[in-house]
Amino acid sequence: MAIFVLLVGILFVLVRLDAKVDVLIDGGTGSDVVKPVPEPEKPGPEPVVSAGTIYFVLDDAGNNLSQLLPFLDLPFTLTVAVMPQLEFSVESARRVSASRHDLIMHQPMEAFGGNNPGPGAIYATMQADEIASILAKNFETVPNALGINNHMGSKVTADLTRMVEILTFLKTNNLFYLDSYTSGESKGKAAAEQVGMTYFRRNSIFLDNEDDAAKIEAAIRQGMIVASKEGYAVMIGHVFSENLAEVLLKMYPEFLAKNYRLEGLSDLYYGEKR
Repeated sequence: MAIFVLLVGILFVLVRLDAKVDVLIDGGTGSDVVKPVPEPEKPGPEPVVSAGTIYFVLDDAGNNLSQLLPFLDLPFTLTVAVMPQLEFSVESARRVSASRHDLIMHQPMEAFGGNNPGPGAIYATMQADEIASILAKNFETVPNALGINNHMGSKVTADLTRMVEILTFLKTNNLFYLDSYTSGESKGKAAAEQVGMTYFRRNSIFLDNEDDAAKIEAAIRQGMIVASKEGYAVMIGHVFSENLAEVLLKMYPEFLAKNYRLEGLSDLYYGEKR
């Protein structure tokens, strides 16, 4: 009997304690539970705003491999333009395709002045079928190229008829055209509008008109200003430059620090690398 009375007493105490806990939790009402107020979410980091996108294009690959390799080792994406029908055209194209970089064909075209554009050139006297045949043959020596830009070509690019014929071939084969803009008389934009193609051109000075490191850096900085103002800059240099690859590597941390994007031309035309 004594044990039974003791157990009842313990039970009574536990019930009273539970009631007090409910009062503390429920604010004395025994019905509305007070839930803890969640802390406000902390704002995330501000999105990084790009200062612009830079598209470096390196012309005149295909003569040898020694000039090309330093550019393939750069730690960012660029575009290499390989000339057709040269001794190292196919191997240069293969190595570019195997890298992080974009590949295009550097199509020789006739210029005013009579200088020899090189093998596989298009001349202003050619007709559409001959142009298509030459382009098809040239692409066999630069396999997997995404498009072309012009090598020389001030005379051909000033001829609207020839440019429409060239761009018609490119559009039919799902290839793009970058106007190297070697002449202010270029009809590349008008031809692209007539054919229904996306058109871009070089919109900054050539980087290595003088193969001097300080002058190359100054030219790149001009292009950086263009990229900041226009959203992008297409800058063209040459693989034969003895200083360009070194200057690009030196400036790479600055490109990153100033939030410039460095991409291949496939980003400009398609929004991604194909």
